[in-house]
Amino acid sequence: MDTDLKLSNNFQAYMNNVKVFIDIDYLTIPNVFSQVGLVGGLILYPAVAFLNSITMDLVLQVARIYSEKKDANGRCSEVRSYTDLAERINGRIGKTVVTIFIFIVQFSCCVGYQYFVAMVADRLICNQTQYCNHENLYKLIIMIIAIPLSLVKTYTHISYVSIFGIFCACIGGFMLMGFCGNLLSTN
Repeated sequence: MDTDLKLSNNFQAYMNNVKVFIDIDYLTIPNVFSQVGLVGGLILYPAVAFLNSITMDLVLQVARIYSEKKDANGRCSEVRSYTDLAERINGRIGKTVVTIFIFIVQFSCCVGYQYFVAMVADRLICNQTQYCNHENLYKLIIMIIAIPLSLVKTYTHISYVSIFGIFCACIGGFMLMGFCGNLLSTN
C-alpha cells in the first residue's frame, strides 16, 4: 500500500457512499413514482433504504468475522474491501470474480451517468440558446473530464465534492417535491 496516500476518515468515506446511493436513487425518482404512484414511492424508497442498511451491516459483520480468522498463511489480516472479503472466503478466484463484477457495475453506472448528464445538458442548452442535438459532444466533454478523475488513487478530497453534491441533490429534491405538489394542486 502506498504510504503517501492520505486515507479518508470515516465521515469522508460515509459521504462518498451516501452520494453514490443518492445519485442512483435521484436518477430513478421520476420513473419510480410514475410507475408506483405517490404512496407507493413513499413506501418503496424507505423500504429499499432499510434493506440496503441491513445488507451493508451484514457485509460489515462478515468482514469483521473474517478479519479475526486466520488466512491461508496463518495470519490475521483486516478485511478492508469487497475484494479482500471475496479472497478470504473464496480464494484468488473469488477475488477475481468480484473484481470483474465491480468493474462491470462501475463501468455501466459511469456510462449511464454520462448519457444522462449529456441528455440533460443538451435539453438545458437547447432551451436557452437553440443550440440543439449535440448530446455526443457533451458525452465527449464529460468523458474528457471523467478519465483523469478515474485515475485518482483515493477519494479523500472528492468527499468534499460529494458533500456539496448531496446538499445540491437535497435542495433539488425539495424543489421537485414543491413543483410536483404545485402541479397536483392545480390538476
